[in-house]
Amino acid sequence: AWGGETSGEPQALETLHGPIEDMSAQQLTAHTSAVFAVSVNAANPYFFATGGGDDVGYLWRVGLAEPVARLQGHSETISSIGFSADGNYLATGGLDG
Repeated sequence: AWGGETSGEPQALETLHGPIEDMSAQQLTAHTSAVFAVSVNAANPYFFATGGGDDVGYLWRVGLAEPVARLQGHSETISSIGFSADGNYLATGGLDG
């Protein structure tokens, strides 16, 4: 269960058996809404991309707290995201068509 906080600090999550520590390798704090799509660049797995309900996509590098790039242009939720096989291109799809 998600703690609901996006402050960047590790959150204690509640379960039926008590709190558990968030051991996430990376927190996606740039998004202001739920993340619905994630894609890893197979040609360079240090890079991955996300898209979500805030109508924005982000390009991330593993280990960096801030995204490398912000992908704008959608007016509705981004529901799919993917890299080309060679890793040179990134496409997003959204509920805006």
